[in-house]
Amino acid sequence: MPNRRSISFVAAVAVVAVVGVAAPANADPWKPGYRDYAGVGSVVTAGMWDVLTNGRANIAGGAVTVPSVASFDPTGSATIQTKAAAAPISRPGSNSGIDALMASPGAVDFARVANRPRYEAGIADDKITYLPVARDAVSVVAFNLGYQVRDFTREDLTAIYSCTASTRVAVDGTGAGARLTFSGGEVERVIRPVLPSGTGDVRAFFLRAIGVTTPGACVQTSESFAENDARVLTEDGAIVPFLVSSYIAQKNGIVPRTMNDYEHTILSINGERPLASTMEPQIPPLMPGPLYGRAAYPPGTQRGVFSRDVYNVVRSPSLGTPLIAALTTQLATPTARMVLNRAGFKNLDYIGQPNRFLPGPYPLE
Repeated sequence: MPNRRSISFVAAVAVVAVVGVAAPANADPWKPGYRDYAGVGSVVTAGMWDVLTNGRANIAGGAVTVPSVASFDPTGSATIQTKAAAAPISRPGSNSGIDALMASPGAVDFARVANRPRYEAGIADDKITYLPVARDAVSVVAFNLGYQVRDFTREDLTAIYSCTASTRVAVDGTGAGARLTFSGGEVERVIRPVLPSGTGDVRAFFLRAIGVTTPGACVQTSESFAENDARVLTEDGAIVPFLVSSYIAQKNGIVPRTMNDYEHTILSINGERPLASTMEPQIPPLMPGPLYGRAAYPPGTQRGVFSRDVYNVVRSPSLGTPLIAALTTQLATPTARMVLNRAGFKNLDYIGQPNRFLPGPYPLE
């Protein structure tokens, strides 16, 4: 059994649309020429790295913040060639970035990862290093829930997704046909809980936060329900876990939209807003809100924690090389910090203070 605290964990320096908004089909580099470094992996941070490495006209006039990096999306052509001297490789999926990092040292320099530091099967824990990039959070998106309902408590969500009664949740019937009614103040609404498929990590992240191990029978789910896709909501009162970063990125035109401005809303949890407070918090440009937690401390893993850091994973021997500067110091510029915010991520205060925190690794999620 490896020493749980021996894994390398280095704090690194971080830093008006409609459905069908024009956005790149994927985050592959679209400007001519190969880059010095290449990254693959999680779709969660692919949009952010797309803007950092390709630029976007509606953010800082299209300025490219990290020109030495090429970021490849987990979907697209079957193979990718990341560098002139590198042989083509099979395109890594959202969950196989670290495998590609270890298998293709001449082609892949870092893996985008959304889960917390953890043991990777078959990889010695001193071979890779997690570099924290920014903060993400999870909430729920609702479909035609009504403007009066803007907040659930953690206890509300626990009851809803376990299909059990609580102070504000009533259950009529049993099994898959049970009818849930939420009562908050003078408001009463039928709630229809939905979960995305289990192939991504949003489902596990959300269920851990609300303390539900096995969802109740009344929860609708399917392996065809993509995560962070509001189109899985088809009935009034339906709600689904949603990364706040994805909601913000969709509304800000960084990734294609799956929602509209009239029927879909993202809710607060325990009174903590997922979006920054403005005169019109649902109108772009959106920014991360209090649900992300304090930027001075990394999120925990226990029930009730709705935020987490996202990372770039590198091979540990690359620490101290120019690659690390490309993944760290170049994200400290005002433009890069704005890109992170517009892509739905919170900047971290402790970035740039190596080994100040060593919050893992955690068991496989």
